[in-house]
Amino acid sequence: MEHTINKELTTGNLNQIFFKYVLSSVLAMMGMSLYIVVDTFFISRSVGTIGITAGNIVMPMFNMVFGCARLFEIGAGTFFAFYKAQGDIKKSRTYFTIASIALGILSIIIMIVGIFFSKEVAYLLGADDSTVTYVTDYLKPIMLFAPSFMFSSMLYSMVRNDNAPTLAMAAMVACTALNIILDYVFMFPLKMGMFGASLATCLASTAGCLVSAIHMFSKNNNIKLTRIKIDFRELISMCKLGFPTFILEICGGIVVFITNKVLRDIGGNIAVATYGILMAFCYLTVSIFQGIGQGVQPLFSENTAVGDFARVKKTIKLTIISTLMIGGIATLITQISPSMIIGFFNSENSESLSQIAPNAIRIYSIGLIFIGINIVTSNFYTASGKAKQAFVISLLRSLIIVVPALYILSAVIGLNGVWLAVPTAEILTAVISICLLVNTLKHFNKNNAVQDLAD
Repeated sequence: MEHTINKELTTGNLNQIFFKYVLSSVLAMMGMSLYIVVDTFFISRSVGTIGITAGNIVMPMFNMVFGCARLFEIGAGTFFAFYKAQGDIKKSRTYFTIASIALGILSIIIMIVGIFFSKEVAYLLGADDSTVTYVTDYLKPIMLFAPSFMFSSMLYSMVRNDNAPTLAMAAMVACTALNIILDYVFMFPLKMGMFGASLATCLASTAGCLVSAIHMFSKNNNIKLTRIKIDFRELISMCKLGFPTFILEICGGIVVFITNKVLRDIGGNIAVATYGILMAFCYLTVSIFQGIGQGVQPLFSENTAVGDFARVKKTIKLTIISTLMIGGIATLITQISPSMIIGFFNSENSESLSQIAPNAIRIYSIGLIFIGINIVTSNFYTASGKAKQAFVISLLRSLIIVVPALYILSAVIGLNGVWLAVPTAEILTAVISICLLVNTLKHFNKNNAVQDLAD
């Protein structure tokens, strides 16, 4: 059987490889997050604060779509890289095929719901009579293009794991650039409003999917659909690895939904618009952490497969250092210049927005460093096949701690309590994440599997 271990990942210069894979992944994830940031910016300029409010109401649908994609793509990517490293190409393609079938079924269901029930879904997400038209205009294309979003996300992950990170990066750069261009064209010369912003995002995602698919026609491609007999044990194994990230996405949507409701009760739609702006900036920062975590997935998977745990530990060290640096820079920017960030989105010069938003972003950004630690630690456990630890971290930060903190803190200190809920949850979860990681590294040393990390 053909042996396909990637020598670059297992024996090459670690610093150079880390930078190569992480850079491409970070740029790709930032490209995905820029869908939200660019839409929010153009919506603020074209529609105003009510448009930002509507966009934030739709956010849980993005969480659901990408959550469903991650449920299958992470497990498929991990098993694909693992079996490819061991030379079992047929087995690696089996997982890609299973994931493709599952995503195809789920995306079609979302499309059907979007065609017939988009307005009902808009009300379900929290729209009221003043925002429902804006919400529906933005929501319906997202649901109709669910296959594009899901397969674009999966193909990016698979192409990266098939030793083509540069093409994966190119795909995301292309769709981000197209999204910016189409946002401007649809929202200003064509004056298509919220529908135009949504359609631009959908068409850009489709373009990114097509660019990633180019790899499937290259001579070095290992990503192919294959004839299979559905084995539910393989499906379950794949879902177990993707489940923590799926939970993270879905619970993230639930938290946005609950937060929107609490904010609307306390401060009205202007508070929801503030949350939308805050989420746009922080989503961009969080995407960098996600890019770091996903970029090192091949390094974790392939070096775990060949038993080089010393290399795994050194990769962890580089990952944590990078995360702390990015988180520190982002926190510093938000503490020094929150008004500048808000100014990009406050085209109406709303006095209420100017009063609420700077304080909100200062408080919320306290948790950025800890968000990064939790994301990369969870990704490490996922890529190493340790689904239980990844699940615990994801569930703590995305639901178990943050929801009670949201209700308790908002009841005690009002609006500031809403902004403080996420940092509280991330800090408490980070303590647990670090304890788990330290214990894992000690376990490596006890079995004499690796040299000391400082070597």
